[in-house]
Amino acid sequence: MQPTSKWLAVAACAALATFGTASTVHAQETAPPYPQVLSVNPFGLLAEYVNAEYERAMTPTTSLGVSASYFGAFDEADYFSLEGKYRYYPQASGLAGFALGGSLGYAQVSANDGDGDKASAFTVGVEADYNWLVGPSRRFFIGTGIGAKRLFGGDVDSDVPVVLPTLRLVNVGFAF
Repeated sequence: MQPTSKWLAVAACAALATFGTASTVHAQETAPPYPQVLSVNPFGLLAEYVNAEYERAMTPTTSLGVSASYFGAFDEADYFSLEGKYRYYPQASGLAGFALGGSLGYAQVSANDGDGDKASAFTVGVEADYNWLVGPSRRFFIGTGIGAKRLFGGDVDSDVPVVLPTLRLVNVGFAF
């Protein structure tokens, strides 16, 4: 066998192994039992934190959603955010399991000093989440996650940090 033929044979085997495996994995993907989830964080109410999320599975590995949060426990300011979210579920289990994601949104910080000062900015974020669909019908949702978001543009004061941690402590909800 000539050296060129040997490399062609190796390349053909590698391509066959790659595409053969990919099509087998793709064939094993199954749609989630319910394509949408609506969830809130009931525990956050104890700390003046309100969070609600809506998420819809687009494929077994991807979802799109929206999240709104309000945190009023800061002595100096109240924080509000509204974000669009994208999540990737590498194990192709729909809305359950480990997910990596990103977000684009808007945040506003309102000062509690009586002057009515507000700062607002666009946000870009990343997150890692883990979600469970539990119960006999897999309709009860529990989700948790961590991440960070960066503020940019807008009228952000130099006293406001431009990178903020994010935490989805425990969201509970239902799939439908």
